[in-house]
Amino acid sequence: ASSLDYETTLASVARLAVPYLADGCVVDILEENQTVRRLAVAATDPAKEEIGRELLRRYPPDPTGRHPLHWVLQTGKPVFLPQITEEMLASVARDEAHLKVARSLGLKSALIVPILARERTLGAISFVLTDSSRRYRPVDLALAEDLARRAGLAIDNSRLYRAAQEEIKERKRAEDHLQFMAEHDALTNLPNRVVFSDRLNQAISRARRYRKLIAVLFLDLDGFKNINDSLGHETGDRLLKETADRLVRSVRESDTVSRLGGDEFTLLLPDIVEPQAILGVVQTVLNVLAKPFNLDGYKISITASVGVSFYPLDGEDPDTLLKNADKAMYRAKERGRNNFQLYSPSNLSQRASPEDSV
Repeated sequence: ASSLDYETTLASVARLAVPYLADGCVVDILEENQTVRRLAVAATDPAKEEIGRELLRRYPPDPTGRHPLHWVLQTGKPVFLPQITEEMLASVARDEAHLKVARSLGLKSALIVPILARERTLGAISFVLTDSSRRYRPVDLALAEDLARRAGLAIDNSRLYRAAQEEIKERKRAEDHLQFMAEHDALTNLPNRVVFSDRLNQAISRARRYRKLIAVLFLDLDGFKNINDSLGHETGDRLLKETADRLVRSVRESDTVSRLGGDEFTLLLPDIVEPQAILGVVQTVLNVLAKPFNLDGYKISITASVGVSFYPLDGEDPDTLLKNADKAMYRAKERGRNNFQLYSPSNLSQRASPEDSV
């Protein structure tokens, strides 16, 4: 089938076999865990088809049973039964009720052929006659084996296709994971310096076009080294991860929070109309980080120092903006920590022109 849906193909085989090659046809698939799944049942007599389905519900295929089907599945060889006798039915019935139902089908002759592909048994197709005037001949066996061969190709192609799809998906997942690892900090999953610089470049292009401002924040945790040394690196790592989460929750989805390394973080806030607009955001960041962290049974209090630079007022490229925000951050450290400083305080008087911001 064009969709490689082999189950639909095999169900069609069962329907096509009736009534030309059989009065009843059953398709069984041998799963990879060696269980048998009955895929299709078809019969010329709807009542007998329903009886066949009821048999399936009450007596599902047993790969260890005495039925000729199981011999076919185990050996990969066909079974040719030109005449079905009472003794044959009794030998494979699981109980008296099973035998009674089997008798009601009026089976006269049968062919069971394996579905093969690349020397593996994938299942079997059973053809039965209930018309007393018909019996299977060797030529019928050859036709049945040809149908089964085609069914084997359909199953094999479908499984190969699915396996190829899974391999492609797995490779894509691996590539996506490698790409993510290359672009993100392994501890916090935040974008790394490379991604931050790329997004800052993109933001600069937009800001230049629409005459907007960009704020770049350089944040350093105050006293992190003492916490890391006294409580251990595991607690320090958890503090960094919690810090990252708080920072992300403190800004807009369109903003970018990045970890440069150690306890240094950068934030990109695009589409700013005037410098004053980000003062509340920076103070919110400081307040959020000042709230105690409950980690590993410790209640940890920590603050941050933040430096701020603006495009294009303090630089027109990522390196300059980061360098100047870094300098402003050190000024915040010198002024007692737990505060923020602008690289150029005079920028507070700057504003994008009204016509440019429309």
